Amino acid sequence: MQTMYADLNYYIYQEPSKQLDHGTLSIKKQMYIQARPDIQLKNLYLEFLNQLSEKLPTSVPDLKINGEFCKLI
Repeated sequence: MQTMYADLNYYIYQEPSKQLDHGTLSIKKQMYIQARPDIQLKNLYLEFLNQLSEKLPTSVPDLKINGEFCKLI
């Protein structure tokens, strides 16, 4: 078993010029890297998306996501 540390930097924009929020999400998770890493990395990515969905502002009416929701580098 290995400990996986992962960080995701995020930026939330309402329009191309209006930044609403930004920050870093961090996860520390125990994983078996040798056993199906594709599934374990997918679960890690989904956990990031769940955390990010909690960061989306609810006070902005009619908030729509345009373009890419997220981009991995």
